[in-house]
Amino acid sequence: MRIVIAIPVLNEENVLRPTVEKVLAASARLAGDEIVLVIADNGSTDKTREIGTALAAEHHQVRYRRLETRGKGLAIRTVWAENPADVAVFMDADLATDLAALPDLVRAAADGGGMSVGSRFLPGSRVERSLFRKILSFGYRAFARAALETRISDLPCGFKAASAAVVRRVMPEVADNGWFFDTELVVRAERAGFAVREIPAAWSDSRTPGRESKVPVWRLIREYVRKVVGLKRALGSAGGRADLTLGRLIKSITPGEWRVVAVLAVVAAAATSIPPLYGLYLAYIRDSVWNGRQFLSAGDFNVYLSYIEQVKQGRFLLVNLYTTERLTPVLNIFWLGVGWLARLFQLSPLAAFHAARVLLIPPLAAVAYCFISYFFRESKLRVVTLIMFLFGSGVGIYFAPFFLVDAAGPRYQWPIDMWVAEGNAFMTMMYSPHFIASLLLILLALLFLLLSFESGRLSYAAAAGLSALVLFEFHPFHAPTLYAVPAVWLSWRAVRGRFRAGQWLAYVVFAALSLPAVAYHYYLTHHDQAAAALLNSNLTLTPWPWHLFIGLGAISVLWVFGFRLERRRVGGDAARWDFLAVWVVVQALLIYAPLTFQRRMIEGIQFPLTLLAVPAIVWLYRRSWRGFKAGRLYRLSVSLVLASAVFLPSTYSAVFRSLDVYIYDPSPHFFHTREQAAALEWLRTSTPADAVVFGSLESGNVIPGWSGRRVYAGHWQTTIDLVPKADEMIDFFGSMDDRMKLKFAVDHGINYVYCGPSEQALGGCPSDPALWSPAFRSGDTVIYQALGAAPGPAISAPPASL
Repeated sequence: MRIVIAIPVLNEENVLRPTVEKVLAASARLAGDEIVLVIADNGSTDKTREIGTALAAEHHQVRYRRLETRGKGLAIRTVWAENPADVAVFMDADLATDLAALPDLVRAAADGGGMSVGSRFLPGSRVERSLFRKILSFGYRAFARAALETRISDLPCGFKAASAAVVRRVMPEVADNGWFFDTELVVRAERAGFAVREIPAAWSDSRTPGRESKVPVWRLIREYVRKVVGLKRALGSAGGRADLTLGRLIKSITPGEWRVVAVLAVVAAAATSIPPLYGLYLAYIRDSVWNGRQFLSAGDFNVYLSYIEQVKQGRFLLVNLYTTERLTPVLNIFWLGVGWLARLFQLSPLAAFHAARVLLIPPLAAVAYCFISYFFRESKLRVVTLIMFLFGSGVGIYFAPFFLVDAAGPRYQWPIDMWVAEGNAFMTMMYSPHFIASLLLILLALLFLLLSFESGRLSYAAAAGLSALVLFEFHPFHAPTLYAVPAVWLSWRAVRGRFRAGQWLAYVVFAALSLPAVAYHYYLTHHDQAAAALLNSNLTLTPWPWHLFIGLGAISVLWVFGFRLERRRVGGDAARWDFLAVWVVVQALLIYAPLTFQRRMIEGIQFPLTLLAVPAIVWLYRRSWRGFKAGRLYRLSVSLVLASAVFLPSTYSAVFRSLDVYIYDPSPHFFHTREQAAALEWLRTSTPADAVVFGSLESGNVIPGWSGRRVYAGHWQTTIDLVPKADEMIDFFGSMDDRMKLKFAVDHGINYVYCGPSEQALGGCPSDPALWSPAFRSGDTVIYQALGAAPGPAISAPPASL
């Protein structure tokens, strides 16, 4: 960490050398940090210049800067601008404040990414000064705190530190260049939302021999009062702090930070693209076709491809290709967009799927970083949080051997970071673009809503509502979370006496604009019995709490300590951090609510947990290395290894397990033979659009995604009455003769029977050419046409529940 200490001086020839040497001695206690001490000569006319130059030559940490224009604020401003630092400090040359408080001052500014102020009026402070000065100080403090609506007890104390974020964000707004500079800096930092902590300090009014005070007390008091009044007029009421806009939030992020975000997004896209690229490579060397499936929810994958293929074939409303029962076509705006991408660029559904996945990762990283910046002002904390969010995982890989992998019941008995794609952002990015889009929209909606709550602008509430409207249109599962979290937070604030009618109005606008999508899905799932049955059979229950804690990892515990640290740091009204805590608690309750789609609501909970856990992680890092003499590189290396072991194990596991299934479980689950691929292409190009194809569950899962044709059964979630249909498939290929097979096909509107290795393994395929015509043959894959079978019923889709 780089620390720059500015000491503004004016004609300090008698005290400059001992002052600098004392500060250097005190700085030695900041072990492992880079210290730069700058003497800011504010137009001295004595020997200060010669002494300052000599000190700079004697000590490598010391710099001398000459300014011809006087002004304490100008001197500090110039030094801080010319010497970028993680923490910028200034102190008066008389060293009235005991330097024993210097380490605490620096740590307080660094930890919170805000400011720290030495105070003579806290428990633990010691003050030696005349009664006259005590009376003047008390009066001024009472006046300034009331006028400027600040909680800081000692605004004028000349012993302050500011993080790089404060210097970058607030310094340009500070107008004063004189004695009032640091008071204005503190107040503006508070209004901008930065945490300002006070550090107890020992202070003495005794003078160093040879030095007299240069402060004209009465004139300075009059000037301070005048400037306090002027600052109050400039700032307005304390409500000015709440006027945080999206523009200001984005402006607080430097171009350098955006470059880091871009690099992390590229790394995330590259890391999550390793499995599909490897699958393509293996398919090439094996002379087969990679079908796109992953170890994560492999059975769902072809459903997504079927949506894209339908749009490519000209459909606007999507139908369910995995059942023959009549259901209502649905509008799914997300898969419609991906399908249009495929049509526009002439991509296969698989290529469009991964193109959309990669293209959505940078927006997710950007929105997440803006949301993180809403809470953290210090760039290092922001970057650490984004890394944790994009790449962090639980510790399920360590505990997996102790759990029974049982998927037979409604709850999969494994830690969620081993199989739930929504469990963390990395697996979400690796799995599917629609999960990335839903996570992005969750963050966007809540960020806009928080901005509306703080600024009072209903336009942000409207943006939040529209974001949620798009989200609920293709992922309505998140409506309980997005409605409940802000409602509970607003209610909690109302109970504590902080009711704001404008915030409730913003919530109403948000809910009203997003509600049509919820109503649309309610209609789709309740207007007929078949849709309701399909919904009720769609059980995605959350696994037991220990699977959740292990799957979320250390952040599921550390968030509590991080929340306490931030509440203590911020003090007073910690509304933002309370919102995160409410988010965690409410979502944790909802994912065990009596709903059939519990597990779907897990998505997003990693984000507030990470934000709340990072302060605890930083605190543990600094606490662990305190007192160690190890170099910075050694500390960083050891910390990175430990962090990888604690926060990233299942991230590595997800990549390696993806590669493992391709290596050791080749066809037919993850790869098609060339013959199978040719058969699927024939179905796509040579059969009627309303044809119904019959095959095993394995083939039935693949056919809609690769041909756009409907099947009798093929997916556990979107096939109505899947269990009896699966039994019928076994009977069809096992015990039925060809006449019985034909009757079954006619009765169920089946036009074609797909017969490949999985069907042959069940017993046998049709063989009587008088009843079954082989319409396509390639190697061991044959597609039979049922002679005399009538076209199947018109079909439509179930609710877009994926």
